[in-house]
Amino acid sequence: MVHIPQCRHPARHPSSMMIRSVRGDVMALFWIVHEKDGKRRILIQEGSTLIFARLDAAMAGFDGDFIEAHRLDDKRAKKVPKKMIGRVLSPREVSALLDRIS
Repeated sequence: MVHIPQCRHPARHPSSMMIRSVRGDVMALFWIVHEKDGKRRILIQEGSTLIFARLDAAMAGFDGDFIEAHRLDDKRAKKVPKKMIGRVLSPREVSALLDRIS
C-alpha cells in the first residue's frame, strides 16, 4: 500500500473527497462500474487514486469489462455505509445508495 503523507489541515486538503483508512492514510471512495455477462455491476472501493482502487477491486475478484468510475465527493462519500465499501452491490443496494447520496 502506498503511504500518503498526512495533511496538516485535512478540511483544506486539495482533494476534499477524502476519508481516513484504518491505518490513518487519506483515502477516497470511487464508484466503479464493470459489465459482465451483459449486466452492469457496481462496486464502491476506497483508494488513494482511481488506479489503486481499480487494482484493489481486481485483486478482490471484481472482474468484467471496465465501463466507468467516479470519485465520490466528500458530501457523498460520508453518506456511504461502511458495509457497502469493497464489495459488489445488488441492484436494490445501488438504488438505495443513489437515493441516500443524491
